[in-house]
Amino acid sequence: MRSAMPIGAALVIVLSAGVSMAQGPGSQGVYSGPNVLSRWSRMPGAGASRGPVLSGYLNGTYSYLDGLVGPVTDFNNPGPILPGSATNIPASASHTFYGGGGLNLHRVDARSSFTVGYQGTFSRAYSKSDNAYGGANQNFNLNYERQLSRRWGFYTGHSAGSQSSILGLARPTSNRNFFDQSYSVSNEALDARLKYLNSGAGLYFQKSSRLTFSMDGGTFVVSRTSKALASSRGERAQGEIAYRTSRSQSVGFMYSFSRFYFPRGFGETYSHSVMFTYTRRLNRTWSLHAGAGPYRAESERLIAIAVDPFIAALTGQTSTISVFHGIRTGLGAQAGISGVKRHHSFNASYRRAVDPGNGLTLTALNDFGQVSYGYQASRNWSFGAALFASRLNPLLAGADRNADFRSYGGNLNASRRLTRSVHLVGNFALHTVNYDVINVNRVRRAISIGLAFSPGDLPLGR
Repeated sequence: MRSAMPIGAALVIVLSAGVSMAQGPGSQGVYSGPNVLSRWSRMPGAGASRGPVLSGYLNGTYSYLDGLVGPVTDFNNPGPILPGSATNIPASASHTFYGGGGLNLHRVDARSSFTVGYQGTFSRAYSKSDNAYGGANQNFNLNYERQLSRRWGFYTGHSAGSQSSILGLARPTSNRNFFDQSYSVSNEALDARLKYLNSGAGLYFQKSSRLTFSMDGGTFVVSRTSKALASSRGERAQGEIAYRTSRSQSVGFMYSFSRFYFPRGFGETYSHSVMFTYTRRLNRTWSLHAGAGPYRAESERLIAIAVDPFIAALTGQTSTISVFHGIRTGLGAQAGISGVKRHHSFNASYRRAVDPGNGLTLTALNDFGQVSYGYQASRNWSFGAALFASRLNPLLAGADRNADFRSYGGNLNASRRLTRSVHLVGNFALHTVNYDVINVNRVRRAISIGLAFSPGDLPLGR
């Protein structure tokens, strides 16, 4: 097993840092956030100084879920998952009732932005199948940014929560966090409760109106309750440098380091990547960003290997444990385009990077793309649609329990405003999971209808 992160790598992280297209500090006396390229852009509401605002909602929903095809294997009990060990069988439909709500506090002033929120969904499922999607999904999120001086700024983000089911589609929409990269709902393969934590902080330095640096780091934890699935822990650090070539575009360079390991089994991975980035504002409606560069992933873990047939005949032991060490290199990338015009909004993005995996496929190259569209038809009607596709490709050939994973899905939704604070909402969702190596092939369809109560923003004073 390799030792801790080299000191040289840590120094590079500190020295090679940056932000893309950051606005000048204190622009017009109003804080506008660091707008870091590799993280989410500034917090909602930034750019319009105002006192604390509290918002919240309550909702109740009925959902009919059907079409599940699942494995006989009990994934909540100990035991390895072996190729061909699961057999697909149809399961009965589920009638599920959801109730939940959330609170969000947001404050923006001339030097800082602060957001803290909680969302929770509690469900009760009625089904003849053992695959009843009941339980609680919860999320807590905190983001804080502050301009420390004319050139220096600080930002931090923290989120924690739990999911009772993944394929059951019973989950809250969490606030976006600077450091939310520990797991993705679209990449989870099996329904089992998980808990997660993301925490990080960073600094940015604006050398001039054109040149900006940033550095940040953080940690993450993903704990899966099923003993057949691997949990993950890790740390990450990153640095960027960006140069604004004009009012509408910038170029940059980014270096990232991450280390993650799997507590339920011997194994850890060190990943290094560099990326050249480009960001451009096309016009008042459209903006795009892109980046690409090489990565290097080095991993060690225990794997099961077959023993000599003669030894197996003598001892009855058909396999033994060996240490596997592998190094893989390749090309990482990210790209996106977004636009907002009058009543329409559109966003499309793609990401290719090394991830810890989903508990079955470990240390994987994650290809993930998504497209979303929203339309505000009138004061009372709004519509939306989204599609996503994901693929986890194991980087280290021979690593135990690795399997190529594919997932795709989407949803359609509509909202009708009944009164000033009450909305009627409807949704249709599809989520498909394919894991050919272990014979897992799941298709989940859900139709939901419910009521949501949202009184709007409540100012709490200056």
